[in-house]
Amino acid sequence: MSTNDRFDEFFKLLMFLEGGESNHSNDRGGHTKFGITQKLYDKHRDKYKKPHASVAGLTTGGARLVYREEFYKPVEYCDNIERHYNYFDMCVNSGYRNYKKMQIENPADIYKYRKDFFSKIAENDSSQKVFLRGWLNRLDVIKTYFETGLKIV
Repeated sequence: MSTNDRFDEFFKLLMFLEGGESNHSNDRGGHTKFGITQKLYDKHRDKYKKPHASVAGLTTGGARLVYREEFYKPVEYCDNIERHYNYFDMCVNSGYRNYKKMQIENPADIYKYRKDFFSKIAENDSSQKVFLRGWLNRLDVIKTYFETGLKIV
């Protein structure tokens, strides 16, 4: 599988997980669309010397470019596609710095690490408890996707 084909597969799964637009009052990222925060969208547009625009107007094509440039390319390529996706998803969902801390090879250990990571966030900040079920469901969907070959269309 080429790196472009792999990104295409990753992007489909990510869009399934992230959904559309959200503006939950407890979300540390604030207003998001396709999981992309206004702050990240502004940073990405700055990189290409484009004026800031509302994340509400972000298209799936624009989201694809942001995810490829800001998350997929910086993450270490792995032959093991499940590990590679989890690295990419950790970077998306928890930031590059936290992805770099999670240099684990065994996918089972990755899921345990990520579950513990999310649980600690909710434990340490009660405002984040509202998101814990969704974060854990996210991990279950990813695991099922790779265990069963589930296809996202």
